Amino acid sequence: MRKLGYIIIAVLMIVQTSVAQKNNTSTTGGIDHQGKHHDIQDHKLWKKVKIADNLLLQHSYYNAVDIYKEVERELPSNPYVLHQMANAYFVARDYANAEKYFFKACALSGIDEEYPMDRFKYAETLKMNAKYDDAITQFSAFLKKNRKKRTGEMKRWIKIASNEVRSCNYAKAVVAEDSTYHNVDFIDGDVNHAYTDFSPLPMGKDTLIFASLRQDSIVEYQSEEDAFRPVKLFSSVKTDDVWSTSEELPFNNPYEHTANGVYSSDQNRFYFTRCYLDRHNGVICNIYYSEKDTTTNTWKSGHKVGGKVNMSGYTSTQPTIQHIRKKKKRRILEYDVIYFVSNRPGGLGGKDIWYSVVNGDKFSAPLNCGKRVNTIRDEVTPHYVEEEKKMYFSSNYHYGLGGYDAFVSTGYEARFRKPTNLGMPSNSSYDDTYYVPVVKKTDTLDYGYLVSNRPGGIALTSETCCDDIYTYEEYIPEYIDLSGVIQEALVEVVDTSVKLVDSLSVASADTLKTPSLALSDAVQVSDSSATLSQVDSSKVEVKKLQFAKGVKVGYVRKKHIKQVEEEGLKLTADNLAEHVVWSDPTDEKGEYGMKLLAKKNYSLVVQKEGKEDMIVSLDEAMKLAENGKAKYDIVMKDVVVIDTLPKDTVPSLAFEKREKLSVETNADDLKKNEKLVLDDMYFDTNKDRIKKSSRPSLDLLLKFMTKNEKIKIEISGHTDSRGHDDYNMDLSQRRSESVMQFLIDNGIKENRLVAKGYGETEPIAPNENKDGSDNPEGRKLNRRTEIKILSNKK
Repeated sequence: MRKLGYIIIAVLMIVQTSVAQKNNTSTTGGIDHQGKHHDIQDHKLWKKVKIADNLLLQHSYYNAVDIYKEVERELPSNPYVLHQMANAYFVARDYANAEKYFFKACALSGIDEEYPMDRFKYAETLKMNAKYDDAITQFSAFLKKNRKKRTGEMKRWIKIASNEVRSCNYAKAVVAEDSTYHNVDFIDGDVNHAYTDFSPLPMGKDTLIFASLRQDSIVEYQSEEDAFRPVKLFSSVKTDDVWSTSEELPFNNPYEHTANGVYSSDQNRFYFTRCYLDRHNGVICNIYYSEKDTTTNTWKSGHKVGGKVNMSGYTSTQPTIQHIRKKKKRRILEYDVIYFVSNRPGGLGGKDIWYSVVNGDKFSAPLNCGKRVNTIRDEVTPHYVEEEKKMYFSSNYHYGLGGYDAFVSTGYEARFRKPTNLGMPSNSSYDDTYYVPVVKKTDTLDYGYLVSNRPGGIALTSETCCDDIYTYEEYIPEYIDLSGVIQEALVEVVDTSVKLVDSLSVASADTLKTPSLALSDAVQVSDSSATLSQVDSSKVEVKKLQFAKGVKVGYVRKKHIKQVEEEGLKLTADNLAEHVVWSDPTDEKGEYGMKLLAKKNYSLVVQKEGKEDMIVSLDEAMKLAENGKAKYDIVMKDVVVIDTLPKDTVPSLAFEKREKLSVETNADDLKKNEKLVLDDMYFDTNKDRIKKSSRPSLDLLLKFMTKNEKIKIEISGHTDSRGHDDYNMDLSQRRSESVMQFLIDNGIKENRLVAKGYGETEPIAPNENKDGSDNPEGRKLNRRTEIKILSNKK
């Protein structure tokens, strides 16, 4: 009895692992650098290897692995056997075993010369297993060993590996961030089975069309006649949270795999995909459609879509529909646009998303959706939502957590904006595809479907082998209302030999009830090593408390405090500015209030001009919350310092002056190449997403560009020297593009704007002091966004 490899056939209909198909060291044998028998002298062992190699060609990966294991027991360090086993597990998406065997293979001497892509796939496997630091190490090793091989296909993989290093750094930041407010749940009932289930098409919230092999155990057969079992389209209905027995749809074919269904805008046409294995055991898919007979309410036989949507020898699959309705010369034009995935020539690389305009039975020549969406790797499973004017799709090149991540981009045809990663938990470190929102909602919360091979589904062989269909649903998080009163302790200097300086320290709510304050517990004074414990307390007297009006109060997550500390920066409101969420200033009674997520760790940030910033943990206050409310009162008190105490000397360092863009900026005074800093421009950590706190600065720039229509500018992104050079360059470029996109979205013509990232190459202040110590103020100045005047026609 032989196990049938349908587990992979179904998978290939979705993701078709590009690494195994695009390089010359694939699982089917690769280049023989060691002679005909790969240093396998024993005839019986060599015969077993040949059988296993043939099984790989048939996509029967686990059968092949079983035989390779027999050979491995005799030859535990044979490079070819370890190479084949690692790649077989990799394509079968058994990432635990793939990591194990890539580790063994990559530890062998000469493996990088013999099978150079094994180290790349080892790195990808580590990323799939969410071991991002280890993945960065292996991607970097791959780059180091292959940088000089900038010819042919290797040039492409070098570019991809460089991108993966940045993607892993992005993933680390995402994992550290809050997850989105969605629950992702496995669908029970008669929808998911042990083999791959995919291509969900919701018809409302309680009816689902999907593709499946409908098998719960490994398929075995004795003859080739038994071998073919097609993937089919099914429909299931949910009643009282139970999914009914699935029913076959009329579009299935007993001789081909059928999947990826979608209706036309008028619901009278149904598009779907039929796939087959070609003579090289590669999966080829074509898009079909069936018309509805409205008199009998039945569906006619399927026809292959014309207009070169399908191309001989190449795949066209995963259709989705957008309906266009627009006015042209007093006429209303209505038509559909079909988006689909294809690996045809003329794309950017791998599989791209294309589109064709539908006019009855005619389909325009397909066009590429462009480089905002498509990349040099694969973009798959598009789903267009007409109500939102957004396309959801998955990519294994745009920065993600591992494998395919789901993204969303606003636009249409070839006019899409830069995609946004949908974040956790919608995305995982595994393959996350077919993100399909349900738009016609029955309530105000978002919900929909996605497909993933993440652990937690029905495992046939490994826990990540097969795709299952999941639901995602938004939930309303639990909040705590925090409030309190801020007071100031007025201090009188009794002895003229001391000088009063402003600072802050924290007093508990209990302290407020006592007649005097324990001044000897004061915190360290800004710019000095003196504290009140060093001052004769007889020379200082606390007179009274008063309400502190107009104090800025905000909150920051503890993880961001840790990040600033790891950067060696002082904990101040300025150094935390990218992360602080400010509430309204205190009122006349010194009262403040804010809303915080429950079960999260926060610190309070208090800032008043002339006083040292206060940053204090809210852990205890949150623990004592009752009925969703918590209270935290604060006393700010002045601190004295003795004149005669020695003060730290600050090295003299060169700072390059930069003017700030302001409401007083006069365009007539600006010359070509003059530079202006955009003050208070903040981005999410390691991301190009602009924080809400940057809106005043963006609005100022928008008004400046709107008022001065003749000015053309470069938006320049800069970083400090922390981080890898390439990463900083890419991050600064993406951030400058985000500012540029904001201006374009708000009516500024694109031909007036240039976005350019400079990374750390143009500092305006030293990142370090002369003695080699860190210079936080310099780093802060270097992390900036500028505009440079390119032309100023008056």
